[in-house]
Formats: sequence, C-alpha cells, structure tokens
Amino acid sequence: MQEVYIYMDDSGRMSHADRCCSYGGVYFKDRKARDNFKRQYVALIKNSRCHFCQQTDDSCNKHCPEIKSNTTNSKFRRRVCNLIKNSKDANSYATTIYNREIPKAVLDVKHSRGRRRDYYQKRVIKEILVRLINDKDINPYLPLKLYVYIDESPQSTNGIYDLKTSIIEELVYGICNNDYGKTFPPILFGTLDLVLKHVDSKTDYLVQASDFLVGYVNATLTWKPTRTILDFLDVQLYY
Repeated sequence: MQEVYIYMDDSGRMSHADRCCSYGGVYFKDRKARDNFKRQYVALIKNSRCHFCQQTDDSCNKHCPEIKSNTTNSKFRRRVCNLIKNSKDANSYATTIYNREIPKAVLDVKHSRGRRRDYYQKRVIKEILVRLINDKDINPYLPLKLYVYIDESPQSTNGIYDLKTSIIEELVYGICNNDYGKTFPPILFGTLDLVLKHVDSKTDYLVQASDFLVGYVNATLTWKPTRTILDFLDVQLYY
C-alpha cells in the first residue's frame, strides 16, 4: 500500500490583531523518506539543545525541554529551515490566511473560527496529494494510507462533520458547494485509509520541525506583500 505522511503545526492567531496566520510543516511520500529525515533532524536537535536550555551544568537533570521556534534564535531557525529545504527526503508546505479578509462575524465566534481552521487544513492536505499525484509519486487509483499528525489544539467547529470525515469526503467523494454553485471532483479513486492524530509536539520530533517551518513562514509573510511566493515551499496556498 502507498503511504503518505503529513505533519502540521500553526503560527499566528486567527484574529484581526494579527495580519496573518499560517498552517504548515513537512510531508513525506513514504516511510523511508520520513525516517531518513527524522534521523537528520534529531541529530541536529541533540547537538544544539543545550544552547537553548535554562539549566546549568550543575542543575541539569537530563530532561531537556522541547526546543520550539519561539525559544531559539533566528540563526538556529534558519538552520532547521535549510535542513528541510535541502533535504531530498522532506517536502515543505504552508497555507497562509490574511485575517483582515475574513469577516468579523467569523472571527468573533469560536466555532466559526474552528470551522475555518478545519477548511484551511483540509485544503492544504488536498493540495499536497494533488502535487504527489502530478509528480507521479502516488497513483490515485491504488490504495493509499494517509497519516496526518497535527499539533493538538482545541477542536471547536460549527460544522456537522469532524475534520477526518471532511477530508475523506473531499478526497474520495468530492464536494458540491451549493452556496457558490461549484463542484469539486474527487482526486482519489482507490481505497483511502486515513489516520489523523492530534499530538503533543513534545513527543513528536516532526511536528516540532513543522513548528520551525511554519513559524518562519508566518514571520516572513507578516512583513512581505500579500501572497508573496516563498521558493523553499513545495506547496503554498493563500486565503
């Protein structure tokens, strides 16, 4: 069976107080690619984490805290992003939302924000698979096992479907949007086994790598013109 692995984190807030927010991270076309990159990333972290630890040599208990984008410096963040960019195994992606283009009525309601978040995550997952199909890395007519790991966050939505069901529906059955009179056909025609997990980034190195990537993307686009293309991203969407 074909396997695809997608790891996702977020940066910024879906709020009019922030210019934009982003969802993104790394994805892999098979298990071997994922494991190869993970070994490289873990080696980088283990060789660097003491530089960002608040413990001294005398007080060190060997329980290292998680290294996050906002607890390091710009030089190290670039190292992580360059590791992803130059890797033959990892691919990067992001979808960026310009908050001021979202109606205030949506941003003011927690469930509506949750529904929007699910939509943006679903759309970029679909775009990743479209890219893999176009590059002939996966065959849409053969069985696919899709693993999606997302940094855990409150799961609030006013939709009738959860995120997993919504992803399967769009990828396998297609979507008809009656509000806009549009139909989006399916992109997968074999069986789909979707494993979707919300995980604690402290326990998942590749979600941590996604934190660095999407943090860099969002910080960059906060100061760039709207819809700036970032050449180190394999898949990039805007809303």
